[in-house]
Formats: sequence, C-alpha cells, structure tokens
Amino acid sequence: CTPNDPALLSNRAICRIKRKFFLGAEADASEAIKADPSFVKAYHRRALARRNLDKHQDAIQDLQTVLTLRGTAEDFAQEAKEVRVEIETVRALMAATNQAKAHYIPPRAGKNV
Repeated sequence: CTPNDPALLSNRAICRIKRKFFLGAEADASEAIKADPSFVKAYHRRALARRNLDKHQDAIQDLQTVLTLRGTAEDFAQEAKEVRVEIETVRALMAATNQAKAHYIPPRAGKNV
C-alpha cells in the first residue's frame, strides 16, 4: 500500500465525508481518480463531497461518470437506480438554491437590519 494508492485515498475520502471534512474528502477522491481514472468508488465519494460543498453540477458529472463506468452490469442495477435518485436529489438542491438566490433581497446600505 503506497500513499498514492487509489483504494487508500478513496477510503480516507469516505472517512472524511463521515466526519464532515468535505474539502479534504474531495481532494482525496480527486487524487484517487488521478491515480486510477476507472476507480468508480472514488467518483461516487467525490460526488458526495461535492454535493455537500454545494458543487452540484460537479457532483452530477461524477455520478454520471459512475453510471458510464459501471455500464449495464446486472449486479449494478440497484446501485444505478440509487445513483439516478441521487442525481435527481442534487438537481432538486440546485433548483432550490437558484430559487432562493432569485428571491434574495440584500439589505440596504446604511440601514440596520
């Protein structure tokens, strides 16, 4: 096991996600992907980190990569369904965020709020 081992980096990413250290998790997952661009778990873990960092579009890209890399493997059918649900969840978060931004009224200068 070397410091740049994709499995080690991916495992550290999930540990960081569980501890809510999302920036570190994103960095670890990215390094795992750099070391092995076909390592599916790293894309999924990076998507989880990015979702929590409000990087929704990047999270969706990672989740779509998961679907592409896993293809139509029969043993992946349930996980693929879960990933698609996750994509829809992220899209809903994006929509809610955009809607909140559209309705935000900044405080007036010089007024105590």
